[in-house]
Amino acid sequence: MHKREFYSTRYLLRLANRESYSPEDAQAVSEQIRKILGSKESASHFRISTQALEFNLFARDEAELQERIRLLEEQGHKILSTKILDTPPVAIGEAEALSGGINLFNEERFWESHEVLESIWRVSEGSEKEALHSLILIAAAFVHFQKGEPDICLSVLKRATTRMPMGSSRIPVDFTKLRQNVDSILNSGRIQLFKI
Repeated sequence: MHKREFYSTRYLLRLANRESYSPEDAQAVSEQIRKILGSKESASHFRISTQALEFNLFARDEAELQERIRLLEEQGHKILSTKILDTPPVAIGEAEALSGGINLFNEERFWESHEVLESIWRVSEGSEKEALHSLILIAAAFVHFQKGEPDICLSVLKRATTRMPMGSSRIPVDFTKLRQNVDSILNSGRIQLFKI
């Protein structure tokens, strides 16, 4: 019986995508990273963007975190960023959160974008809440794409279209263009990333 390791801290680790991996390589990349780290339970939720390999890294303490980073760097991986997760959210204004969420989306950091946008969605109401929900669903869809799950991506994009505003919105996003981008993906069945 395999004994599951216990980790008290979860980090978001982003490595440079030097090998030009694509989302279809997510499983192979996860196996490679876990082999380097020496444990299947040390990392999870692998996502691949054009610029980065992104995943959750687990470590009991700072020393173990630094050891895992060292192992990755020894194998030629360049660390782009390390961010501790599961911490209380920092209070920021709605405009700053929206801008930050959109910037993260445009950098293909869809999971982080989803998290930031969700923070303002929770406290919004009415048509603004629906508009934000559509952005969150699009970010979530692209998270699934980055995980090598194109069918789930397409399904979530379809759900996002039901939340998009038909008219004007207080949210400073061109929802007409956004809908055109999503409809193009859904009509062709080919996932193409875009910027908001």
